Amino acid sequence: MSVQYSGDAATTRTSLGLGDAATKTTGTAAGNIPVLDGSGQIASGVLSNAAVADNAITLAKMAGGTDGNLITYDASGDPAYVTTGTSGQVLTSGGVGVAPTFQTSTHTPDDNSVTLAKMAHGTDGELITYDATGAPANVAVGTSGQVLTSGGAGVAPTFQAAAGGGKVLQVLQSVVTDTISQSGGGTGVFTDISGFSISITPSSTTSKILIMVEANASCSSTGEHFGINLLRGSTVLGGHTSLSNRSPALMSHMTTGATNKVMALGGTFLDSPSTTSATTYKVQSYSTSQTFYLNRTSSYSDNNHRLHGISTITVMEIGA
Repeated sequence: MSVQYSGDAATTRTSLGLGDAATKTTGTAAGNIPVLDGSGQIASGVLSNAAVADNAITLAKMAGGTDGNLITYDASGDPAYVTTGTSGQVLTSGGVGVAPTFQTSTHTPDDNSVTLAKMAHGTDGELITYDATGAPANVAVGTSGQVLTSGGAGVAPTFQAAAGGGKVLQVLQSVVTDTISQSGGGTGVFTDISGFSISITPSSTTSKILIMVEANASCSSTGEHFGINLLRGSTVLGGHTSLSNRSPALMSHMTTGATNKVMALGGTFLDSPSTTSATTYKVQSYSTSQTFYLNRTSSYSDNNHRLHGISTITVMEIGA
C-alpha cells in the first residue's frame, strides 16, 4: 500500500484507510505510524529506531563485505571491520578500546611441549644443528662409514670419512701348538716351518700390515747359532742388506751351557704390501747343522718339569 503524507491529517487518515475517527499521529515517535517520503521510501533514521526481533537478521540480510574480514565493535560501540590477515596469522587482541588485528604469532611453546609429531618432515638421516645466525639448519646425510666432524665455531658440522692413521681394520692370528723338529740346512740356509704362516687380504693398497712373531725355540747342541726369519711370500722382511758373509735374521740366539733351554725368539715388523690380494706371511727356522726345535726343548723326556709352549704369528691391517 502506498502512503502519501501531505501534512493534512484528514488526507493522511484517508490514505491509511483509517477513516475520520482515527487519531494515530504519523511520524517516528513512539506509537506513531511511519509514512513513505516523496520517493516511496521510509525516511532515513526511521528503521534505526525500529525494534528487530532476536535471530531475525540472517546472513542474506547483511550487507556484503570484503572476503575474510571479521566484524567487531570500535571504541564507540559501532560495528567495524577487522581487516583480513595473511596466511598463518592469528587474531590478536589489542586490549580495551583497541580493535583486534591479525598478526604473526609470537607465541613461545612451553618447555617439552614440541613432540616429534609436531616437527616438520625432513630427509631421512639428516640431523638438526644451528647455523651462525642461530637459526635451525639441516646437516646433510653422509655416506656409510662417515663420521660427524666439527667444523669449529660458526661452521656447521658435516659427515666426513673417518681419519685413517692408526685405525686397526682387521686382526688375524695363527697359533702353532705342535712340536716341530727340523734339521739345519747349512750355513745361511733358512727352512720353512710347517704351519707357521698366516694369510691376510688388505682392504686397501694404502694399508700397512703389522706382523708380530713369537717362537718358543731351542737347538740340539751348545754353541750353536739358531734363529728365525719373517717373509712375505718369498721376500725376507726386516733383514739387513749389507752384511758381507753374515746371514740376515728377524731374531737369533746362540746356545750356551745346557741344551734344554727354550728361548723366546720373536719380533715385530710393519710391512707395506701395497696390494688388495691375499698376502701370506711365514716364519722360517735356521740352525747351521743341528736340529731346530719349536715348542720344546732338545731333551723332551716325559717329565712334569718339561714345558710345552706355543708359537704365534699375528697380523693387523692398519688404515693409512
